[in-house]
Amino acid sequence: MPILNYKNCRILVVDDTPENIQVIGTVLRKKGFRISIAGSGQEALDIVTEELPDLILLDILMPGINGFETCRQLKQIPAAKDTPVIFMSALTETGNKVKGFEAGAVDYVTKPVETEELLARINAHLTIKFLHKELARSNERLQDQVAHRTRELEHELAQRKVAEKAAQKSEAKHRALLETTNTGYVIMDDNGMVVDANGEYVRLTGHGRREDILGRSVLEWTAPYHVDKHTEEIRKAVTSGFVRGLEIDYAGPDERITPIEINATRVETEEGPVFLTLCRDVTQRKQMAEIMVQTEKMMSLGGLAHEINNPLAGILHNIQVIQNRVSNDLPANIIAAQASGTSLEAIRAYMEKRALFRMINAIYDAGKAAARIVENFLSFSRKDTYSFSYEHLGRLLDKTLEICAGDYDLKKKYDFRQIEIRREYAPNLPLVPCSENKIRQVFFNILKNGAHAMAGNDRPPRFTLRVLAEQATGTPPAQEMLRVEIEDNGPGMDEDTRKRIFEPFYTTKPVGTGTGLGLSISYFIITDNHKGSIWVVSVPGQGTKFIIRLPRTKETP
Repeated sequence: MPILNYKNCRILVVDDTPENIQVIGTVLRKKGFRISIAGSGQEALDIVTEELPDLILLDILMPGINGFETCRQLKQIPAAKDTPVIFMSALTETGNKVKGFEAGAVDYVTKPVETEELLARINAHLTIKFLHKELARSNERLQDQVAHRTRELEHELAQRKVAEKAAQKSEAKHRALLETTNTGYVIMDDNGMVVDANGEYVRLTGHGRREDILGRSVLEWTAPYHVDKHTEEIRKAVTSGFVRGLEIDYAGPDERITPIEINATRVETEEGPVFLTLCRDVTQRKQMAEIMVQTEKMMSLGGLAHEINNPLAGILHNIQVIQNRVSNDLPANIIAAQASGTSLEAIRAYMEKRALFRMINAIYDAGKAAARIVENFLSFSRKDTYSFSYEHLGRLLDKTLEICAGDYDLKKKYDFRQIEIRREYAPNLPLVPCSENKIRQVFFNILKNGAHAMAGNDRPPRFTLRVLAEQATGTPPAQEMLRVEIEDNGPGMDEDTRKRIFEPFYTTKPVGTGTGLGLSISYFIITDNHKGSIWVVSVPGQGTKFIIRLPRTKETP
C-alpha cells in the first residue's frame, strides 16, 4: 500500500461561507495538504479545468448552481470523473445523502464538521484512489511484459527450427533464461499434457522437481472447482490459438491455493502443435484488491453503525425512564397517577398481569444486545491501538479450546467436548507480537463456525490444529511469518461461499442464529490490526481449512 505524501496532494474546498473555508483550510494546511478555494459551483468548475485537484470538499447550499449540480457537471469533465467528491452539509436527511451519491459523490460529512472524521475520510478516499491507480499501472506493466515475453519466445522457437545445427546451444541458453525468470513457463500439447516447464512453473504447481509434472495433465493440480473452467478454455484455445488473462487457482499437494494468471499462444512445431504458456502468481495482486474491497466495506459500515447508535441510545434511555416512572414511588409519579384517577399500585398490578414489565425488560435486553453488536463493530472500523504482547500461538489455541468447551451457546446445539482435537505444533516456535484477546477472538470465531458446520456430519467431527514457522521469501523487507491452520472435516463450502465468507453480514446460518460479523471482524483483526493475512481452502464434501499468517516482528509506525 503506497504511503501518502500530503505535500503532493491538492484539495479543492468549495463553500460560500468564508468562516467555513478558513476553519477547514487551516486544518488541512497543518496536515500538509495544498489547498485551492472556490466560493461557488461555477468557480469550482473553472478551477478544475485549469488545475485538477486530488479530492474535492463540496458544500451543497450555495448561490447559483448548488452542490448537487456542481458535482454532476464535475463528473462530466473527463479528467475529473475519477476525482473523489465529499459533500459537506448540515442537511442530514437520507434523501439528501442519496441524492449526493447519485450525483457522483463518494462520501458525506455532516456540518459542523468533526476534524478527525473529516481527515479520516479524506485519507481513506485518497488512499483508495491511489491504490486504484497503482493497480491499473501494475496491470498495464504486466500485460506489456507478457506480450513482450511471448513475442520473444515465439521468435526463439522460430530460430530453433531454422538453426537445426545450433539446437543444443539454443536449448541451453533458452533453459538458462527461463530458469532465471520469475514467470512460470510451460509447454503443453492440445490435451493439456506438460511437455516442458521451467522451475518457477514447477513451484507454482506445488511440486518439487520438473520430472514430477512432465507428461501429466495440468488439470491434476487445478483446483477442483476450476477444472471445468480450465477444460473449457483449453478447448476454446485449440480453435482460437490463444488464451489471454485466464485466472485459475492451482492446488498443490499441500492443498495451498495459488491464484494463477495464464497467457498462452498455440504454435505449430515439427512434433505437432503446442501451447507456449506464461503463468504468473497473482496472489499479491488479488490480496491488494480484496483488502481494498474489505476496507471500503468496513469503512462504510462503520458510518452505518454510527447512524444506528444514536436512535438506539434514545430507545434505551426512554425504556429506563419508563421503568423509573412506574417502578419508583417518586412524588411526581404518585401525583400523576392520582390526577389520572388511579394509583401506582393499580398501574403496576395491571402491567404485571399483562406481562408489560417482562416486555419492557425484553426490549431493554434486546437494545443492550444490539448496542453491544454496534460497539463491537465500531471498535474494528476505528483505527484503535491495541496492547500487544509476545505470545505463543499454540498456547492461545489451547486457551481458546477451553473457552469453546464450556460455552453455553455451543453446548445447546452439540457437545464441543466430543470433537476430536489433533494438535500439530512445530517445536521451538518463536513468540509473535499480537493482541492476545483479539487473536483468541479470531480463533474462537473460526472454531465456533467449524463446530456448527460439523454438527450434522455422518463421520465423527475433528479439528486439526497446526502452528509452524515460515521462512521469509522474496526481496527485503520480506518478513518471517508464523502460520496457523485450523482444519475441520465438515461438509466444506462451495466456491461462491468461500469467496464471500469474510464479507460483513454474510452468513450461511439460519435467520436469528448469527450476525454475519464474526469472520469479517476476524479478517479485519488479522489484516489491519496485525498486518497479517487470512484465507480459506475448502472443497464441498472435503472439509474446510482456515490459514492465518502473522509477522514475527511488529511493524514500526
